[in-house]
Amino acid sequence: MKAMHRVMVGMSVFAATVSPAFATAGGGGERHGSLAAWIFLGFCALVVVAQLIPAALLFIGIIKGVFQKGEEKASVSVKSIK
Repeated sequence: MKAMHRVMVGMSVFAATVSPAFATAGGGGERHGSLAAWIFLGFCALVVVAQLIPAALLFIGIIKGVFQKGEEKASVSVKSIK
């Protein structure tokens, strides 16, 4: 247990000393980013939107199934092979 505590304290000290370096990595000069960064962000947004369409269709299907009137049970016939 003491070893785990030492590891956690060490990681906390490391994270506290590294954080200020990340804050100044950009230099503060350019704030808009490059064209490649904007293309990457647009592609990420496209992926998110593309995943929302099937999720919405699945959600609508679940809602329809929950509020469907009457019980409809699927009948399955199994043939035995002899």
